[in-house]
Amino acid sequence: MALLNWKAAIGYAQLVGIAYTVAPGDDYSAQTKQAIKQAGYDFVETLYGNELATDVDPHLGEEVSYGFLATSPAGELVAVIRGTETIDEWLHDAAFLFVPNPIHAGGGMTEDGFTAIYRSLRAGKDPNAPAAISTLATLAAADNIQWVTVAGHSLGAALATLLGLDAALNGGAKSVQVYTYASPRVGEIMFQHTYDSVLPNTYRLHNRSDIVPKVPFFPYVHVGSDIELVPPFQAINGTLSCWHSLDTYLWLMDQVAGGNTLKVDAQCQGPSYPGPK
Repeated sequence: MALLNWKAAIGYAQLVGIAYTVAPGDDYSAQTKQAIKQAGYDFVETLYGNELATDVDPHLGEEVSYGFLATSPAGELVAVIRGTETIDEWLHDAAFLFVPNPIHAGGGMTEDGFTAIYRSLRAGKDPNAPAAISTLATLAAADNIQWVTVAGHSLGAALATLLGLDAALNGGAKSVQVYTYASPRVGEIMFQHTYDSVLPNTYRLHNRSDIVPKVPFFPYVHVGSDIELVPPFQAINGTLSCWHSLDTYLWLMDQVAGGNTLKVDAQCQGPSYPGPK
């Protein structure tokens, strides 16, 4: 298992949890910005992009908020990206087609759905505004920014993978690290080689029981250091949503870290769930 600061991994996942509290069509409220402040960061800007399209729920082209950019007094810039409730539909109807790596020519191939959403990702509501990487690069160029962290869950983890690579190659950051939770595979072997050579500080956490990190199938492959979380027998109810839930990931990390202070949603607590209730 890769060396990991579990406190940091939990903290970044909790930032992703804050992004989940904002409805896709809503702006970040003063209350949400205060929650980010309490986590040690100053909100900078919302990240927007096109919603994930599925056959059941064709959102393609709809503008939604995906997360936020924030800075810390210590000189860290974070880009935080949430997932989507339509991921289970996407698993059923996605074609998993390859398209050229949108960040580095000759750097392999990536999944078309993730790539299309990444291309739409931007800071600010104006659809004609610069992409998220442009804003990130401008912020990263500031003298007080020492490193960039990109974090995401589920679909947000796939987008975080692409944004992390973009930040490392084109963002002008002194240092970039990536934390992903429940990430699907984003590209094939050449993309993996490109990514891992540029971003060695990538921590990809996955729940052994979660199906999302197992797709798309070969020839798609994962990037980064693999950190597997193993749920105790019958501690988590055996449903896709429970295995994939960010709360479940937080609880599993907390158990490994020895905190025993976080909990999963009541509907996901299995018969052997040890608490806290």
